[in-house]
Amino acid sequence: MPINPISAEQLYFKPFKTLPSLVDGIIPKGMTVLAGSSKIGKSWMALDLAIAVASGGEFLGRHVRQAGVLYLCLEDTEKRVQDRMYQLCDEAPPNLYFSTTSDRLGCGFTRDVVEMLRKHPDIELIIIDTLQKVRQSDDSSGNGTYSKDYEEIAKIKKIADVNDRSILVLHHLRKQPDKRDPFNEISGSVAICGASDTNMVLKKQAGSSTAELYIRGRDVEEHKLILEYIFPRWSVVQELNAADLVKESVPDALRAFSRRPWNVQMMMSFAISRFF
Repeated sequence: MPINPISAEQLYFKPFKTLPSLVDGIIPKGMTVLAGSSKIGKSWMALDLAIAVASGGEFLGRHVRQAGVLYLCLEDTEKRVQDRMYQLCDEAPPNLYFSTTSDRLGCGFTRDVVEMLRKHPDIELIIIDTLQKVRQSDDSSGNGTYSKDYEEIAKIKKIADVNDRSILVLHHLRKQPDKRDPFNEISGSVAICGASDTNMVLKKQAGSSTAELYIRGRDVEEHKLILEYIFPRWSVVQELNAADLVKESVPDALRAFSRRPWNVQMMMSFAISRFF
């Protein structure tokens, strides 16, 4: 696509139609990746979200904006989806659509999704469960992992951007944890995190009754939700904002050290002795 420049003045005054997020602080416009370990409960969370948006209810304690939903539940059968719906809702929302099959990216996926949006313009949320089920088959093109990941995520993101929709893609975590940054645990190259608009990581320690949902994105403030899973849905126990996360990242030993006034005096005396 050739360069198509616009002046700063034109862009500054250009009107844009902006709709509020479907779920404030969690599901903004654009593409969101929700990554978690296998069988942790991502699909239950995604279905709860789908029902909440379609019916105009609540999700993780937040009010949602009602809209149509297309859920591609590609790792499940219709019977399993039905059983889960029985657990999560008393009525089936008429504007919630499911498909247990889909073509892959580059082989009809975009065409089919756009056609569905044309037939049902009320659909504002598309859920893909999981990313692996729509990825292109391995080939011998010689593309590196980064370039292939970026290209595939970009294709999904383009559907969201061009059609002004929200897309949630479920994905997996690496087996190797990263104590410094949980987003580094998202399976695949860093292109998956980099190309998407918002990333969420759902983690649960073995034997723990709670899980942590880390949220980071271009249009949302970074924060973390402490969740509890009481069958059949997740609920919020605590929310930590960006400032809380900074405090949390400070080692306990350093935090305790800084609380002692005489330690501050010692550090100042040491600094003075070094430079004077």
